[in-house]
Amino acid sequence: NAQDLDNIQSLGFRGEALASIAAVSRFILVTRRAGDESATQLRVEGGILREVQQVGAPEGTRISINRLYFNTPVRAKFLKGITTELNHCIDIVQRLALANTGVGFQLVHNDRMLLDVPEHATLRDRVALIWGLSFIHEMVEVSGERNGFSLTGLAGTPELTRASRSHQFFFVNGRPVSNPALQYGLQDAYRGLLTVGRHPVAVLLLKLNPRQVDVNIHPTKREIRFREEREAHDAVRDCVRECLGRFSRAAAGTAAAEAGKMTGRFTSPETVEAPP
Repeated sequence: NAQDLDNIQSLGFRGEALASIAAVSRFILVTRRAGDESATQLRVEGGILREVQQVGAPEGTRISINRLYFNTPVRAKFLKGITTELNHCIDIVQRLALANTGVGFQLVHNDRMLLDVPEHATLRDRVALIWGLSFIHEMVEVSGERNGFSLTGLAGTPELTRASRSHQFFFVNGRPVSNPALQYGLQDAYRGLLTVGRHPVAVLLLKLNPRQVDVNIHPTKREIRFREEREAHDAVRDCVRECLGRFSRAAAGTAAAEAGKMTGRFTSPETVEAPP
């Protein structure tokens, strides 16, 4: 009913997009439900259903798409260069891999494995696999609750910055999203800690009541709007700032302890006894 639109808890599925892709490619879908004796395979070429048959396959669904736009060369001309299109694909797979711990992802290009994330990898493991170990050594755990927002993830120390927001990933109820309130909230958490023109690094996962967020303001569902944008901003700012403060205090305590050990390890020359 109409009230369900205020309580969307799934990521949704645009079925017409799959049909549109099948219309401009050589498309094979193999799917098997739990309990079925065999899988069903559909083969479509340029929107024409060529074959339906029963095949052996594990439970689940596999979709193979080849020769995209082979039958519509005019549309193919609107594609960007290989590097640009590949970067778009990499960005999408990276975001899905970060949002879905418990799911494995592999990205292969020209028989070369670009990304291999095992299903058992934690969020910290996934960041290390995607961005490198140098990043993960400079990131702290983030967790907290504010104004009905539950926040977890990783945020970089003030020493880990970038010239753009390319390394800021936000997820709301499992969905990769873009929202100015979240971006500005993260920036405010580092106020006074960064030089002008530098941006923090973070992977932040927010959970909240679905009624408090609108995911239907854009066809791709990438952009979202909160009922209370200011509360979303403040939740990110306060939780990240608090975790950064805990990290700073812990780092200061560790440094002080190490300094104490070094002081106790050496004896002042004035107290050294002369040999007999």
